[in-house]
Amino acid sequence: MATWLSSAHAWPTHPETQWRDVMREAHARGWFFRPFSDHAFGKISCAEKPDSLDSACATKIYSSATGSETYAKRALTLIRTCPHSSEQGPEPDDHEAARLLKDAERLLEGATSLLSRATASLGSDELLEQASRCADDADTLLAEAEVLELEANRMADRASAALAGTGLEESTPSQLVIAAEETLSRADQVVAAEGLAQRIERAQDRCAALKLRLRS
Repeated sequence: MATWLSSAHAWPTHPETQWRDVMREAHARGWFFRPFSDHAFGKISCAEKPDSLDSACATKIYSSATGSETYAKRALTLIRTCPHSSEQGPEPDDHEAARLLKDAERLLEGATSLLSRATASLGSDELLEQASRCADDADTLLAEAEVLELEANRMADRASAALAGTGLEESTPSQLVIAAEETLSRADQVVAAEGLAQRIERAQDRCAALKLRLRS
């Protein structure tokens, strides 16, 4: 039987968004997770050994099932109303704002990296064209082009890492900036924690700067 994982461990990522939200909230509030290998993804509990507390709060995390959203909502309610948790974690609105802000920051990072890649790739193409016309300077220009090509590849890898799991891996920088703006707008509507508002404002400024780069 699989052992219980505490909030000090990294938990596996569920393929469905609603269950990812449930597991993220449970993890933030100090709950425990035990992975399953059957039709259920696992189980979460407010105690490492559910039998150690009278009526300990626990529920299964399903891999996929009819009515998954309903089950997930019930699980969130169970987590947020648990009388046993020693760590209450962030308030629901603050938690949601932080999640949305993190998603927006990942989108902005991806957009920035893709723009940098496009700039580096353009510079590489121009230098390669010049190299073909200027035989005397070919070695120098080709070396510079190779450096820019390496930078373009590095930016591409950085963008892939930033966008992994967002479902927007094939998006253009313009599409990523739009998605980031929409996500920041949602985060701004639910934010309540001190500090998040400033991060959201900085991310919005970053959006504006990227939009200027896209227009130029």
